[in-house]
Amino acid sequence: MSSSTESSPYPPVRRIVTGHDSSGKSIFLEDKIVPAHTFSENSTASFTGLYRHDEFPASNQDTPGADGKVAFNDLIATKPKELVTPTGSTLWAVDTPPHNKSPFHRTESLDYGIVAKGTITLILDDGERVKLSAGDVIIQRGTIHEWINEGDEWSRVYFVMIASEKVKIGDKELGTEFH
Repeated sequence: MSSSTESSPYPPVRRIVTGHDSSGKSIFLEDKIVPAHTFSENSTASFTGLYRHDEFPASNQDTPGADGKVAFNDLIATKPKELVTPTGSTLWAVDTPPHNKSPFHRTESLDYGIVAKGTITLILDDGERVKLSAGDVIIQRGTIHEWINEGDEWSRVYFVMIASEKVKIGDKELGTEFH
């Protein structure tokens, strides 16, 4: 696949985070554009980390800041290149350029993917493939797969990645791997 140096034509993702003030009233804690990044030098897709928590159940507890303002623990900002947390969940927006693909990979996670724009094809390690379009949803359950944008337009897919146990087939455990 060709390498792309152009950036996504889609607008950056705006993230709004809610919380509570000291009296328990609902408030907006954040309203900002979140920057995208690549995971490696060879990466062509841009990843926007939108939220992460490292515990189940997730905590919605806010923390008073030194300035007296309420704050939340923004783990995605402190661990922006960790695709999956082993104990919680992450939310990503992934923009893939035309005619580009990911490596074959497996993560120890249950992934909910929602195609927002464009088309993208999911290929499993046995060669089976499914083309997804805007509005389609994929439930990815720890399988080896790759994503390929075979179209002429960028795609944007939102992923919620939830920590999972390794898949066990007989005596074999199937853990994280990238090819």
